[in-house]
Amino acid sequence: MKGIASSIVMVALSGAGAQALPLRYHDLGDRVLAKNGHALSARFEEEAARDRTGHFLRSVLPRLELQYGAEQFRTGYFPVLSQPVGAARLTLNLFKGGTDRLEDSIRERQLQISGSEARSAEMEELTKARRAFWSIVYLTEMERVLSTARSMNSESLGHAKRKHSAGIGTETDLLDFRIQETNLDQDLSRVRIERRILERELNALIGEAVDAELIIDERLPHEHEEPLLRETAELTGHRDVVALRAREDSADLRSSIEKRWWLPRIDVFGVTELYSFRERSFTTLRDRTDLAFGLKLTLQVFDGGGALSESSASGHEREAWFQKKGQSLREIEAEYAGARDRLRLTHGLIDGAEENVKLAERYLKSSLSEYLRGLKNSPDLIGANLRFQDARRRLLELKKDYQLAKADLLRILGN
Repeated sequence: MKGIASSIVMVALSGAGAQALPLRYHDLGDRVLAKNGHALSARFEEEAARDRTGHFLRSVLPRLELQYGAEQFRTGYFPVLSQPVGAARLTLNLFKGGTDRLEDSIRERQLQISGSEARSAEMEELTKARRAFWSIVYLTEMERVLSTARSMNSESLGHAKRKHSAGIGTETDLLDFRIQETNLDQDLSRVRIERRILERELNALIGEAVDAELIIDERLPHEHEEPLLRETAELTGHRDVVALRAREDSADLRSSIEKRWWLPRIDVFGVTELYSFRERSFTTLRDRTDLAFGLKLTLQVFDGGGALSESSASGHEREAWFQKKGQSLREIEAEYAGARDRLRLTHGLIDGAEENVKLAERYLKSSLSEYLRGLKNSPDLIGANLRFQDARRRLLELKKDYQLAKADLLRILGN
């Protein structure tokens, strides 16, 4: 109980003293591979499959079994005796119908499956981390946009107060700016909460304490020349297709094993056994010791049709995996084409959005100047501010969508 209590205290203290964690985009891969439980679990499963390979080499090695003991007994009119017993058996398989090589090939296919599944798990977790990362960056930049809009609104409210005091402004102008101030405060609160929720999700994905504070000092980037759009991928080597192809091969190999049920098994063996006087009525150890060498052939004449049934079942499983492989490849090709289209679309829209931000900023400056000269009223100025805010938000959304589309494309490619 004392040890458990100490552990609880240590966990509590470590959580209470959690420090802010700097995080960069290019560190995500290492963080996920090193500390994400799903990625680590998949790699351990891959290592387990690797440990099972080498079956053929192990199958040709001899098997040695040693036994030793003692027994106390009474037989016939003899007094109670205590004597040692034991045995040593050595067997070596010479032929098993070629099934050992086939089993070895099946285990190699299982390693391919586990490796492909490990890469899939790593890419799924990394993609979730990338999407969360860029969404956090987006919300951080949106907070700056809203904070700037609130400052501009406060400045406009100050202008409205001065105009109202001078008798050239209206009460509705003040109310308009105050309502807009409340709306912006609400938007800021929403953005901050959403960012904190995503930070917790990202912490979980990179294996950190859920409530750890992340320091992310990056902006949403946009490359004017996107290399991914110039590359083409050979999707027949996609990890999911490789896994399904390995499953198809495994079923075919399993069918071949079952078809060999009738082939003989040939073993050589050597054995020495020490019996007690109870089993061998001789007084000396030498007379109670047996020694034998031999060759044994085992031939299964009839198994009730079980092997042929299993062989047929494995053949149908092979066809099932073949069909699934073809369908999965078509779906991956469609997903890849869609991801490229989304990336190309957002890539092309960003330039226009950047130009719109410049135009909206000019429109806002002109509207403010005209408002101060009495040519425009508060709804006009609020509308100009909202237009500028919306242009900046739309640009950020496009940049975020660009990074999310890129993350999806990288997931398909396994990068």
